[in-house]
Amino acid sequence: MGIGSVRSLMAVEEDALGPVRGETAEVAPDDSLRYVSMSLRTTDDRELLVDLLSRAAGQQVGDRSVSARQFAALDRHRLLMLVPHSWHVDDDLDLASRHRAIAAAELRRRHTMRETVALLDAHGIELRVLKGLATAQLDYSQPAHRQTGDVDLLVRPEDFDGAVEALRGAGADLPRAAPGSELDKGVTLHIDRGQRVDLHWRLTQYSDQPPEVLFGRPAPLPDDSGLAMPADLRLVHAAAHLLYTPPGHRLLSGLADITAIRSRPEVDLDHARDVAIQLGMEGIVSAALRLEADLLARPAGELAAWQPPSRAERRAFVRVDRQLIAEHWLTVRSIEGRRRQARYLWHHATRPAELRGDATNYLSYLRRALPRRLGGQNLADPR
Repeated sequence: MGIGSVRSLMAVEEDALGPVRGETAEVAPDDSLRYVSMSLRTTDDRELLVDLLSRAAGQQVGDRSVSARQFAALDRHRLLMLVPHSWHVDDDLDLASRHRAIAAAELRRRHTMRETVALLDAHGIELRVLKGLATAQLDYSQPAHRQTGDVDLLVRPEDFDGAVEALRGAGADLPRAAPGSELDKGVTLHIDRGQRVDLHWRLTQYSDQPPEVLFGRPAPLPDDSGLAMPADLRLVHAAAHLLYTPPGHRLLSGLADITAIRSRPEVDLDHARDVAIQLGMEGIVSAALRLEADLLARPAGELAAWQPPSRAERRAFVRVDRQLIAEHWLTVRSIEGRRRQARYLWHHATRPAELRGDATNYLSYLRRALPRRLGGQNLADPR
C-alpha cells in the first residue's frame, strides 16, 4: 500500500497536532484528514492517498481502482497527475484526456513564470520561485506529477512596489487589489492568457520573515528559469502553507509536497526546525509535518524536538472551520506600526466579499456564524 498506514485520530490529536479545543468529542476516530479534506475520509480514500504520496516520493505502488467520486476529489486537490494510467478508472471518465489538459495548462504556466522572472530580473529585482513550480522541478521524481494553480514569486519587501509596477507596466491587471491588501503577504496579478501571478513580499501574513533567511542559499531550477529557496525552507513553507490556508481552500497537494521534499536526501529536519523557529512558524509547521508523518506511519521520534502549535495558532488554524477574527488578530500582531495595524483592520472589516476573495468580511461573518455556533453546527470544509 505504499509507505504506510493511518493511525487513529486520537493519536494525531494527542501526539501530533495537540488537543484542539471544542473539537475532539465530535470527531470520529481515524479521521485526521478532516483538517485538509472533508470528501476523502474513508479507509479506501486513505489508502489511495498514501499510494499517491508514495508516488510523489518516487516509490512504486501497486494497481488500484479510482471511483468517480475519488477522481473528482483528486482533481480538485491537484493530485490527479499522480494517478498512473495503469490504474482502473470508472469507464465514463477519461484520465488520459484530463492529463493532457492539465499538462497543457502547466506548459502555459511555466511559460508565464519564465517571462515574469525575466521581466523582473531586467528591472534588477531579486526573486525566488515558490511552491508548486519550484517543488515540481526540484523535489518530484517526475515534474509532471505536480499540478499547479498559479505562479508564486517572492520578492524583498523593499522591491515589492517596484515589482508590482513593473508587471503592471507590462500589461498585468490587478483586479482584486484594494487599499491595505499589500499588508497581508502580497497581491495577485492577472496576466494574458488567463494566467495569474501571486507576488509575495513575505511567505505568510502571520509571522516575521527576515529576508536574509528567505534569500540565502538559493537553489537554481534545473531549466535555468529562476531560483528557488533551499530544500529545508521549501519544506517549512509547504507545511506552513498547508495549515495557514483557510479550511475549505486547503489542498492535499500540500501533503504531497511535504512528502516529496522529505524524500530528498539533503533535507535535515533539525535544520528545518531552526529555520521554522527563525521564521516564527515552528508550531504550525510541526502540526502539518506530524499530520503527514502520521498518515505515512513515519517513526514517531523524528519530530520529537518540534514544539506543537500555540493555543492561539490552534484556535486560528488547526481547525476544520474558519475563525476570521483569530486569523486576523495574528496578522495584526505581525504588522509593524499602529497606523498600519489600524489600516489593516479597517480594510478587512469593511472590504466587500467580492474583493476579499474569501468567505466574508467581519460583520457578515458574525451574522452568519454566531447562530450556527450557538446551535452547535460546524462550518466545515466542503471538500
